Amino acid sequence: MRAPETDPRFAAFFSRPWADALALSYRNFLAAVFDALPVPALARVGAERAAHRDTMAALDAARGRVRRLEAQIAGGSALPAVPPMPSTPSARAAGQEAVPSTPGEQLGVMPSAAREADGAHIGGLLRSASAGLGACAATPSPSDEPPARRRRCASDAFPPLPLAATAAFAGHSAPLTCARFSPDGGCVASASSDGTVRLWEPRPTGGSSSGERAATLYCGGPLAACEWEPLSAKLLLLAACGGTLRAWSTESKRVVCDAPAQPGAGRVWSLRVSPADASFAVAQGSALAVHSLRSFQPIFRLPLPDRTRAAAIAYNHNGRMLAAACTDGMVRLFDLQGERAQIAAWAAHQAVAPASALAFGIDQTSVLSLGADGVLAEWSLRSQAGPLRSVDVSAFCGPLAGGCVGEDGGSGEDSPAAPAVADQQCHDLVLQPAGRWALLTGAGSSAAAVDLSQPEAQVYALRGHSSRVTCVDWHPSGRDQCLTGGEDCAVRLATLE
Repeated sequence: MRAPETDPRFAAFFSRPWADALALSYRNFLAAVFDALPVPALARVGAERAAHRDTMAALDAARGRVRRLEAQIAGGSALPAVPPMPSTPSARAAGQEAVPSTPGEQLGVMPSAAREADGAHIGGLLRSASAGLGACAATPSPSDEPPARRRRCASDAFPPLPLAATAAFAGHSAPLTCARFSPDGGCVASASSDGTVRLWEPRPTGGSSSGERAATLYCGGPLAACEWEPLSAKLLLLAACGGTLRAWSTESKRVVCDAPAQPGAGRVWSLRVSPADASFAVAQGSALAVHSLRSFQPIFRLPLPDRTRAAAIAYNHNGRMLAAACTDGMVRLFDLQGERAQIAAWAAHQAVAPASALAFGIDQTSVLSLGADGVLAEWSLRSQAGPLRSVDVSAFCGPLAGGCVGEDGGSGEDSPAAPAVADQQCHDLVLQPAGRWALLTGAGSSAAAVDLSQPEAQVYALRGHSSRVTCVDWHPSGRDQCLTGGEDCAVRLATLE
């Protein structure tokens, strides 16, 4: 048919009203289809960001009420009825300060995964805040609790470390694994088992959120360590538990080196950057190797006996020696400039309680090692016949440090069973640049601060966390400021009196 529009049977399909009706029907069909489809992730970015800000503002308002309730409990006053949580607009109108939600650079995951991590982080913080409110409202004061039910941890018997000011950062959704000051002290990098590294810029004022988040790095897996490159402070080294090594540049705000985990390499136990050249040492699996900061490839490996590994490593001040605490109870000293071989070794601790943390002394003539039995020992590099001193910190770092006992000294019925000494988790040991204090992580809720200025070292408790302290560090300027990170997902700053 050459002219169907002239045929009475088909003429209606070529008219203007038919075309308009067809277009309207097609539009309605597409509208119904799109309404049934989920909103694309890219279109939800703005709404999720606004919801994130609103949630954090409401969370800060809840934190403020928790602090007021805790102050009233400590003062012995009666608890008022907890008012309902205000809506987010009113919380913002009341001047509540929200945790900054500046998006950071992303490592190795897609944006959707990053948003899922932020969602998990928000949910974890909300659950923590709700639990805190419930605990404050339901827990009686210590004076009202029957003596038979009262519990205390072993580290509670030590005097508290006198502090002039404290501050806290909240942002992670899983326990902290490492936290370090930058070489200039202007930034804090905190790594967590939630797969993120957060960079904080501490503010001089105190408070529960006294920090500005500068960036958030998503690494896609639990982090084992993070260390700053000390010479230029332009690189942050990251080590995943699975063995992936990365370097993030503070200038270009991106990953500049990425070394994937080698098959069978094992877990990263310790990472340290040389203070003198462009290299870093990694204890991974049963190997101990020195890598180049430029190529991220191993330069040489250090010999270790079979069936042992390095649980902790430490450089001396000029990077010429490397000390390694091994799982056989030995501390081994390696020369990195000459033959690159072992030059000394001594039995610092028993094989069933090997050293889990290590540091060179301030005068560089001694090495301090912390055993799994909770003994902090200082060893002379000239003679290792016996320790120069030993300090008992088993209440913080020993096999029973995390347990609680009753007032009568007996074990509480809710006390955890004592783990085997050999199964104790690795600890962190750092010395104050001024040389007076040694700070150690604790299996309880307190870090141990050891005063090394006296022959009989005094031990103090640095409190503030609600669970195990997993990482510690001192401010590099030498002033009396330190940080602690814990399983409560918080980073805390403390300034000594």
